[in-house]
Amino acid sequence: MNTAENLKPQPRSLKSVLRATPQKEATTTKSKTPMLTVDEATRELAETIRKAKEQQDEATAVIERLSADLINRIKPLRQELCQREYISSVKVPCEVLNLAITWSSSYKKIPPSLEQELIKILGETAYHEYFGSKFVISATDKTDEQLMELFAWLAPDDGATEEGLSIGQDRFSQFFTVEEIIKPTERFVRDHVLMAESKKQELELTGVTQFKPSIRIR
Repeated sequence: MNTAENLKPQPRSLKSVLRATPQKEATTTKSKTPMLTVDEATRELAETIRKAKEQQDEATAVIERLSADLINRIKPLRQELCQREYISSVKVPCEVLNLAITWSSSYKKIPPSLEQELIKILGETAYHEYFGSKFVISATDKTDEQLMELFAWLAPDDGATEEGLSIGQDRFSQFFTVEEIIKPTERFVRDHVLMAESKKQELELTGVTQFKPSIRIR
């Protein structure tokens, strides 16, 4: 039964300890960009680059639109191949050379706040088969003396008592921040191809977004 009580991390588990540690927060910086005073030749060069950049951006937009259309057209063909064996790359014939399309096994960051929503969609068993938590641990700014104190704390002692574990967790929080990311497993990457479109859309609306396939000339 998927109750909130059953789904939360058990006391003293690695996940509960790391989740209790201060979470890393995104930093934003604001800066003023000064406008330079330049000579005419430099201004003309900048204008030439600006026009070329606009043309490049327009061409990029066209390529992205056409690429999306091509990928949608060949998606059923790839799914048919994946029924027999997982395929991450295919080739599409052209008059000269070919286009190679490769699907990434990477997904955009999935925050831990989405865990319960994903469990509702997939069920608890399937969720744990398809996703796992990855923790990125960073040391906060400390002096050499404080780091030496940390090394002393990490030295082995006579045993791990309940009080000792609690002290260890508090000390860990003093020195480190933790960023938790939910990552798809290899099984999910393979099964995701063959999922019903409605299920894929539900997962994507929740925050499970695979990076776009890459297209190269081969």
